[in-house]
Amino acid sequence: MFLFLFSLVLAAIVLFFYGIDVWYLSVLPLLIFFLFFWYAHIKTPSIGVSSKSLLNYSLYIAWILVLFALLGVLSFFRIWFPYDFLWLIVANIVLWIVSYIVGYNDGKSLFQFGYYILLAVFLLVCGTKLSLTDFFDLLFFLSLFHMSVTAFIVFIVGIGYEIERNLYYTFFVTLISVLFFLVIKVLSSHFTVALALDSILLTGIYSAFWRFIQKKPPVRERISVRRILAGERVTSHVFFSHKMLHWIYEFIDTMPVLYKNILESLNVFLVISLIVYFLGHRGNLGDLNQFLYWVVISFFVGNVLLLKKIQYTSIVQNLFLFLVFHFAIYVSFFSYFEGNFQSIATWAIVWNLATSVFLFYADRILGKTFIVLDYWYWIVASLLSFIINVILLINSQLAGELIFFLVLLYVWVEGILLFYGSRHVLSLEEME
Repeated sequence: MFLFLFSLVLAAIVLFFYGIDVWYLSVLPLLIFFLFFWYAHIKTPSIGVSSKSLLNYSLYIAWILVLFALLGVLSFFRIWFPYDFLWLIVANIVLWIVSYIVGYNDGKSLFQFGYYILLAVFLLVCGTKLSLTDFFDLLFFLSLFHMSVTAFIVFIVGIGYEIERNLYYTFFVTLISVLFFLVIKVLSSHFTVALALDSILLTGIYSAFWRFIQKKPPVRERISVRRILAGERVTSHVFFSHKMLHWIYEFIDTMPVLYKNILESLNVFLVISLIVYFLGHRGNLGDLNQFLYWVVISFFVGNVLLLKKIQYTSIVQNLFLFLVFHFAIYVSFFSYFEGNFQSIATWAIVWNLATSVFLFYADRILGKTFIVLDYWYWIVASLLSFIINVILLINSQLAGELIFFLVLLYVWVEGILLFYGSRHVLSLEEME
C-alpha cells in the first residue's frame, strides 16, 4: 500500500511541475524522497526501510495525493495558479483548526502537514519566476501570514483546547522571521544596509539566548536552622527573580532541534543573499557597499561563534563559516584588483598558504571555540581555495612555461601543508 501511494504521489508531483512549465523542478521530488529514505534508514538501521516501518507515513502520502487531485479539479474549473494553491491552503487551515475542535488527533498533524507542503511548493514555484526583491517581499508576506495563522491557533483556539508546545516555538521563530524580512522590505532600495541591520538583529537575539542559558536557575535547597546559626549566607542575588524569567529560560533551553536549525538558517540565508546580491551587482558597487559587505560577513562569523556557545549549530553552518569567509576574501580581491588575474592569483595564494599554516596554531589560539570537525571543514575550504588558485594562475598573463613551474611549486607546498595539517587534526582527534 505504501509503495503504491508513494509511486502515485511521485508521478503526480512530477506531472504537476511539467504542467506549470517549470519542468526542471521535477527532479526535486526524487531528491526529497531519496533524502527521506536515507534519513529513515539512519534513524532505524535495525529495522530498515520497508513498508512496515513506514506504514505511519501512508496517511500523509495519501493526503498529498488528494491535494494534487484537488489541484486538477480546480484547474478543470479554470482556477489556475496561484489561486488554486491559495484556496487549498485556506482549506487546510480550516480543517486544521476544526481538528482541534472535534478532537481529531490525526487531523491536527495531517492538515498541518498539508498546509506546509502547499506553502513550500507555492514558494518554490513563485521563487523561480520572481526577481530577488519581489522574492523577499513574498517571503515577508508569507511569514506574516504564517505568523497570523499560528497566532490564531495558539492564542484563540488554545483558550479552549490543548495546543502542542511546538506551535509556541513555531510562532516565536516566525515572529523573528517577520522582523527579519520586514527590515529588508522597508529598506529594499538599500539592500546591503538592510542585510547589515538584519545581521545586527540576529546578533542581539543570539546574545540574549546566550545570556539566558548562562544564567541557569539555581537548584532550590532546604534552608536548615543549623546553617543559619552557623552564620552561613543563605541569600544571594538571583538573576531569575521572576517567574517569567524562569519560563523564558525553560523555553530557550528546551527548544527542539528543528527550531534551533531554523534560527541558525536565518544567519546562513543572510550571507547567501549577500553573496547573490554582490555577484549580481559586482560591476557597480561603491566603497560603501564594500564596507557593508564586510560588516555582514563579520557579523555572520560572530553569530556562528555565538551559536556554537549555545549549541544552536549544525554541519551546514559550520561548513559555511569557512567557505563564506574564503569566498569573501576572493570577492574583495576581484573588486580591488578589477579582474587582474595575475594580482588576484598572487594574493589568493598568499592567503591560502597563510590560512594553511595558521591551522597548526589555531587550537592554541582559539581554544575550545572550534571542535575537531571544524578543523576538517577548514581543510576542505583550503583545498577548494587551492583549486581556485590554480585556475586563476593558469588564466594569468604570465608566460606558459613559468605558469607550469609555479603551479608545480604551489602544488608541492600546499600539498605538504594539507598533508601535515590533516595529521595535526588527527592528533587533536585522538586527544579528545
